[in-house]
Amino acid sequence: MKIQLIQSRDNPKLKQLRALLNSNRARQQDNLTVLEGAHLCSAWLQRQLPVQSAWVSESGQDNIEIQATLCQLPDETVVNVLPDTLFQQISSLESGAALCCIIEPLLQAVEPVQVQDCVVLDAVQDPGNVGTILRTAVAAGVQQAWLGQGCASAWAPKTLRAGMGAQCVIKIAEGVALPEILPDLSATTIATDVKAKHSLFDMNLRMPIAWIFGNEGQGLSEPVLSLVQARVFIPQSPVIESMNVAAAAAVSLFEMRRQRLFANKASN
Repeated sequence: MKIQLIQSRDNPKLKQLRALLNSNRARQQDNLTVLEGAHLCSAWLQRQLPVQSAWVSESGQDNIEIQATLCQLPDETVVNVLPDTLFQQISSLESGAALCCIIEPLLQAVEPVQVQDCVVLDAVQDPGNVGTILRTAVAAGVQQAWLGQGCASAWAPKTLRAGMGAQCVIKIAEGVALPEILPDLSATTIATDVKAKHSLFDMNLRMPIAWIFGNEGQGLSEPVLSLVQARVFIPQSPVIESMNVAAAAAVSLFEMRRQRLFANKASN
């Protein structure tokens, strides 16, 4: 690795890093984004994915976890070292993020004809929810995600932190025109709906499924809802009106996984 000390807040490279951390427009314009924290950077590097540059605080260089992560970088990677006060000014994390890496997002094309499980997000706006759903999907064995228009970017720093490495694994297509794509799906489309007649736990979830989750406040848009083949409700206590979309996704995806694991055990 190549070490470079940067001490001026007006350094052009530092200005770019600050813009990438704070501006979706800058990320789209440069086709770059930022991984924050040693754990997330390490997850990326363990899959031998490319890093444009790394940034570390002066005191962070003495951290054992950060040292181990930096050792995973290719020899030609530039590691920019910042004074602690300057690093704290640009980092969006309160503590512990003395390392970040600039990367190119892994952009994917939509593959609607494939018969496999996927998650489909319709205007899910909170980056934390999007990242958590992606992470849960990977844990449940889902390999593909389509983010419709109006969704938070899967590659925003906050979404990446919530995903904790999921973006390294799952194929993600963004800005998908869902009403145009959903009719071509060979997988069964299922959405959670508190007004649905059938319980999630009574549904056969062993076939390939496209799970569709909607906006935190408004739910699914009418054009998308009209294309859903099955709606299910999650049995819950009546003292609460609804579940967070990321929680609903977790319950749904792992009920699917539970059914399949049980079916596999039964067949053996």
